[in-house]
Amino acid sequence: MTDEQYLQLHLRTTGYLLESAKQILSIRGQQPLQLMMEITNLAGLYRGERSNSAAKIVISEGFINAPKAVLEALVESAIFGKIQNNTRLIRTFASTEEYSNVLLELDLIAEVVAENPQGKFYNLDELFDKVNHEYFAGSLAKPRLAWSRINTYRKLGHYESARDRVVMSLTLDRANIPGFVVEFVLYHELLHKYYGAKWVRGRKMVHTKEFRVSESQFKSYNEASKWLDKLVLFVH
Repeated sequence: MTDEQYLQLHLRTTGYLLESAKQILSIRGQQPLQLMMEITNLAGLYRGERSNSAAKIVISEGFINAPKAVLEALVESAIFGKIQNNTRLIRTFASTEEYSNVLLELDLIAEVVAENPQGKFYNLDELFDKVNHEYFAGSLAKPRLAWSRINTYRKLGHYESARDRVVMSLTLDRANIPGFVVEFVLYHELLHKYYGAKWVRGRKMVHTKEFRVSESQFKSYNEASKWLDKLVLFVH
């Protein structure tokens, strides 16, 4: 929530959920309820509690950027219980990368070693200096660098613009992972710092054409990509 754009997205989505709940109650001929909405890092997809006068709806943060139809399905399901079409909409969106990537970023950020760049096999300070010299002519200001406490198998790195911090998964800090693979993931995240993000119609666009062109200029791009594809590790 330290990112202003994400804060605005939270507020906008919460507002839409509240308005949807009021409309659904009205359409069903129900009396207005005192409504409480929460979007959070929930273990499940959603949770609803209802009494005669109030309803509390808790929704997984993975739905923060979901289409309106999915948000409406969540609200109706939380208040009135499961309906087949709503369940299908909710589960379909929850199986997308857009949903899982939000949760993976939250997990990766939350499980951070006390910003120690020194791993068991790789030192992020040393790798940054190398990548910065080779691809940014030494001009990129060093972000905070940290290893996560957990092994992740889909998202191996994340750049947090609000903290100016790159978090790398411990999955990469292994003797059997070549150095150029770790450098490639770090380079990918540093490109996020270099190019920043664009917001289009409420959606965060980070992998622009310019981003992809720069990414492909990594010296061992094909070999590193094959490594990551083979391990089914890198989805970001």
